[in-house]
Amino acid sequence: MPSLGGWAPEVPCARCERRVPGLGWGELCRDCSAERSRRAARVARRFALAATLTVGIYVALVTPPLPLVRVYGIIAVLATYLLVRKIVHRVAMELLPR
Repeated sequence: MPSLGGWAPEVPCARCERRVPGLGWGELCRDCSAERSRRAARVARRFALAATLTVGIYVALVTPPLPLVRVYGIIAVLATYLLVRKIVHRVAMELLPR
């Protein structure tokens, strides 16, 4: 909430305690939130690769060798990577320590 004087108070970051104007109490500064997002992206990428590898092996072993079925299998593998990465990134952003 902006103050009546028109200036934003400098509030300390919840992690590095650097004072940033316009930051809400208990929030992270831009640098700390970017670092947290990078850590979450790394975790998400690893989980997504493991899930994609698992689905890829399943599709390769179970599907019949018909061209259209293989195309659908490839689409399923790509969709698995994108969805798992997005979901794990969101969960990691919530669960990673500040």
